[in-house]
Amino acid sequence: MFCCCAEPPAAEVVGEVKLRDPGHEETFHEGGFVKTERASQPEDLEPSQETSTFEVKVNGAHGIQIDGSDPECTIVRKVNEDGMVAKWNTSAPENKIVKEGDRVLEVNGTQGSSIEMAKILRQEGPFTLLLQKPQEKVVALRRPGELGVVLNYQKAGANAQGSISPWIAKINGGLLGSWNIQNPEEAVSVHDRIRAVNGISGTPEEIMAAIRDSKDLVKMRVHHYGFL
Repeated sequence: MFCCCAEPPAAEVVGEVKLRDPGHEETFHEGGFVKTERASQPEDLEPSQETSTFEVKVNGAHGIQIDGSDPECTIVRKVNEDGMVAKWNTSAPENKIVKEGDRVLEVNGTQGSSIEMAKILRQEGPFTLLLQKPQEKVVALRRPGELGVVLNYQKAGANAQGSISPWIAKINGGLLGSWNIQNPEEAVSVHDRIRAVNGISGTPEEIMAAIRDSKDLVKMRVHHYGFL
């Protein structure tokens, strides 16, 4: 059996959260897909030079599970201990060990949406995976003021595992837009994942709550994938 846990089509599962100043009420759209403006165009999806890519070749059941809640950025959710990728990890150098949060760029030379990637990963091997290591960045925003960001994530349900973390769908200026201008080395972009806020990690809901509960400093640990 070839293990690839893919998410249902994004059109069925994505919820949107618009983050504003604590004086405003966040807007949650439950149930169904919330249509937002495209975070980027297809020609913008190549990783920048500041992020590293590596290739993994395995035969047989690869044993990776993916988070496909962002249809344009497929992320490794888990590496199963009994899969061939886990075996690869035992002898790979540190910079080529497959970990949660790595991005899947290609499978057997094919690029595509998260759904298309999942279909290929369900096929029989061998597999050649082109993966990308995220660059970890720390963003520190001080209120008052609107954060200026739209975060999307997939809620866990009977037929979906849910997102491992929220991802940036749009930056609308605000505090985050100003941060990017003032701190180009630590700038973040669409499709980046928010992994922790003020030291709090966990489910997307827990991360969102940490942002809402932050009255002054909002310190975010972000996985950056170099989208232009």
